[in-house]
Amino acid sequence: MTNKLENLTVENEKFYEECKNKLNKRLGVAKDEYLVLLEDFNNQVDYVNKSSEYTPEGKINKNNEILNRFIDKVSYAALNHWEYLNNEISIILKEYKVKKLKKTNGLNTEIMPQLMYVTTMVSNITSINDADLLESVFDYICLENNFSDEMVNIVYLKARNIINNDIPSVDTGEEKTNKTVDVIEASKRGRNRSKVNEIINKIEKYKKDYLNELEAIANTFKLGASRKQYPGSLHLNKDIKNDFTLMTNRMNNPWKRR
Repeated sequence: MTNKLENLTVENEKFYEECKNKLNKRLGVAKDEYLVLLEDFNNQVDYVNKSSEYTPEGKINKNNEILNRFIDKVSYAALNHWEYLNNEISIILKEYKVKKLKKTNGLNTEIMPQLMYVTTMVSNITSINDADLLESVFDYICLENNFSDEMVNIVYLKARNIINNDIPSVDTGEEKTNKTVDVIEASKRGRNRSKVNEIINKIEKYKKDYLNELEAIANTFKLGASRKQYPGSLHLNKDIKNDFTLMTNRMNNPWKRR
């Protein structure tokens, strides 16, 4: 039968990755346009610097004109890209919130027998040595016809509880005589802990909420736009004004090409 927890986890991850890819694609368009404008800027500056028709002071004035036009063009391009990006992330946030509401698998009265069974089985799990039983219950609640968030939470809390309370006993008396038994017990405990931790990891992966990450991207976009920066990535922005520096101590070649 279908493992619903696994399918929902994959679906959630896929949505987030597709959203990032969509935003990254637009950021790629912004970068390409910036590089075209930059190449045109550099070509114009190179022409002026190599030209004999300008005096050293004339080159500085002409290059300042070129720079101002370049900044205007890049600022206009950035404005258009930010508008698109902010609109897109706004739509993504709305879609994700709706998706979260639809994903919530509340208690269905038709699966009350399953809930009673799970509750009874979980109550019999008292230590890490019951890892096989917990694994069996987990596999049971992941099935399409048995699935609900309530049962996922019951199993998750039990798994966390037995992991947190798994404290190996310490022998304060005489040294143990059967070291082989001790090693076998430790090995069994390690395997059981691995099984329980795997259950915890799968549930936490299912419960992962990407809303905070999407909102962080949205805030980055808003901040970048308000600062008139050029969009560079999902989390970092490029300030075009820092790309070029007038080297006042090199009057013969005042522009440093980057």
